[in-house]
Amino acid sequence: PFLALFPIANGPQFSDGTAVFLAPDRRVTPENYGAGKLDAILNDHWRLASRITWDNGSTNSQDPMQTVELSGSSRYQFAHNELQFQESPSMIHTFRAGFSRIVNGETAQDLPRIPAGLNVVPGQTIGDISVTGLTEVGGTEYRQRPREYADNDYQLGHQMTYARGRHTILAGGSFDRIQANERADQDAVGLYRFNSVAQLLTGQPSQFDYMAAGSDTVRGWRSMLFT
Repeated sequence: PFLALFPIANGPQFSDGTAVFLAPDRRVTPENYGAGKLDAILNDHWRLASRITWDNGSTNSQDPMQTVELSGSSRYQFAHNELQFQESPSMIHTFRAGFSRIVNGETAQDLPRIPAGLNVVPGQTIGDISVTGLTEVGGTEYRQRPREYADNDYQLGHQMTYARGRHTILAGGSFDRIQANERADQDAVGLYRFNSVAQLLTGQPSQFDYMAAGSDTVRGWRSMLFT
């Protein structure tokens, strides 16, 4: 049944019965970017500076055999605020607060030409088919999906600057709260390996790789940094 996954050759045909399938490598990658900035002198002692940046992007492509649609998305958000207080001509306090968030995701979907019921693992997309001598259906990029990475970083800091004559004293501290989250599946869709075309035609794979039922790759790390 997996023969339906291989497209009909549309390129040169050779005397040994083989032929070439040609397809464009189509990749659509839009991106939207924005930034904002605010600076304000509140009075003789207080100054405010704020920055914000965001960047959203996505990408869409297909595997070489045009069996699955490979989609990806990315989102970057950064915000930084700084408040400065001049206590005296020789003493300045600087307070900082920041936040950054990075989210990257990758998914895959069967293309409409793929017949229903060919999924290797129930509930997943079609799976990966590797045959020695033929282009792999799906490929490594496909087998490593779905994937998602979401990282958050919260920052607080204070710095005191004291100047007297030719001498300057700097003192302060900072705090970082970091949250790292990920899902990085490997062979969740399943992988059949055939050592020859004959094995493929007789349905006798030499190897089958897949994630065990009930397992997942969802992980989270939390850390705090004081300086």
